[in-house]
Amino acid sequence: MLGRPRKGATLKEEVWQTDDGDVVKYSLAYINPRIYSLDNGRVLGYDNSHEFHHRHYIGTVQAIKFDGYETLASRFYKGVNELWRSEDENDHKKTTPEPTQWRSRLAALMNSLNALSAALADWIEMKSSRLK
Repeated sequence: MLGRPRKGATLKEEVWQTDDGDVVKYSLAYINPRIYSLDNGRVLGYDNSHEFHHRHYIGTVQAIKFDGYETLASRFYKGVNELWRSEDENDHKKTTPEPTQWRSRLAALMNSLNALSAALADWIEMKSSRLK
């Protein structure tokens, strides 16, 4: 199914069935950390964990209508092919931020952590003064 070798790409299809062939659990995933580094590299996926049928797409989760496993698997593979076609057309443009963007994101995170640390210290001091 791969149109050409895709470095870092993995397709995963896991299906659990009853003895009668009814699908009770499934997980379909296109994983490529070079395209999306969060969510264990899952770019696109479908599963029915957490008691509902849903779609994962680059970090978002959306409930879906389940019309049967075969229909869903067809939708998944069509989506993967569309993603690969888009990747080919865009010549694998980088989707990760440039180093300067990482630095600014890290600085913002550090500021948030410092503010949280100060708020926690104030809260601990307030609680300990009430115990005295």
